[in-house]
Amino acid sequence: QIESRTRAVIDQRMRTADPAVREQAYLLRAMMEYCISPPAPSETRKARRGTDLLSMRCSDAALQEALRRRDPLGLGMPGEWAVKLLRRLLRWNAEERITAQRALQ
Repeated sequence: QIESRTRAVIDQRMRTADPAVREQAYLLRAMMEYCISPPAPSETRKARRGTDLLSMRCSDAALQEALRRRDPLGLGMPGEWAVKLLRRLLRWNAEERITAQRALQ
């Protein structure tokens, strides 16, 4: 689920793209709103160190606020540690994700 304004921007920029490709763009954008993003190639990551805009918007506080806005009750996550756990569960690379067994320890 992405905001209608964001959807309109994607539609405008990808107006000639195949509908399936646009759906993938919507999905990627929705994931990025929850701070789940594909890793940059290592060379690009080194060159952009300290200038990555995505990391600036993806602090624990920003993620907590995004979750609160989407929560029908307006509560979000119960605290800082819940947000940290969620971030570890939602890592892009499966090898970096925490396992359910490890999370319960």
